[in-house]
Amino acid sequence: FDVIRFNFPHSGVVGRNALQSNRALVRGFFNAARRLVAGGGKVEVALKSTARYNAWGMPEIGQSAGLHLSKVERFDPSSHVHRKTEKDGYTAKVQNDQAVIWRFGLEETKYQVPLWLSAELSEHQHLCERCDMVFTTALDLRKHCSGQQHLRRVKAARQRARRELKVLAKTQRKEKQLIDGNRPKASQIHSEHVQVREDGSVFCRACRVFCNSVSSWEMHAGSSKHAQSVQSRMESN
Repeated sequence: FDVIRFNFPHSGVVGRNALQSNRALVRGFFNAARRLVAGGGKVEVALKSTARYNAWGMPEIGQSAGLHLSKVERFDPSSHVHRKTEKDGYTAKVQNDQAVIWRFGLEETKYQVPLWLSAELSEHQHLCERCDMVFTTALDLRKHCSGQQHLRRVKAARQRARRELKVLAKTQRKEKQLIDGNRPKASQIHSEHVQVREDGSVFCRACRVFCNSVSSWEMHAGSSKHAQSVQSRMESN
């Protein structure tokens, strides 16, 4: 195909998870279209350019599917009959200044998003990551963040984090107890080959070396060099 277009895609998911759901829908379309479009052909998506849709990140989704942005132009709704995703969707008008066509190709380009779209794209910053929801204005985002649904999710996330920290702390305590329980005390490592000094350091008579601590001595004692020195000392005796 020379041109493959998807006009106003939407997964039908609203509210939480809508952003990820719609990104997955467009990514799937791009992956399928890339295998069907002819060399030099175009893969297009018509989409509103308001904050809620700008947050989808069309250039990034296209790039992840191996497509390169070649042009963005305003959408002309004069010959388009728009229907919503719902089962009994109704015809809706799409304002000319609120929709664009994202055009991608297989060839790499140095195309830059036009200035008239840059300001609209910046609107996608009004995002609640906790609820995975996008809002048109900062005021709408603030209202959402003070709402009961958002506050319940924040509270649940904090409780979950506290539980995870408790589990982590408990695990770390058990690991420390296990290590300390297996660590030999100074009185236990005295032998004809080892001398523990008053400053806590350990002298290995077999290798004629000093270790700064019991931990350092444990590492030294596990080395093949130490084993060979001990064996040679015992054989000479």
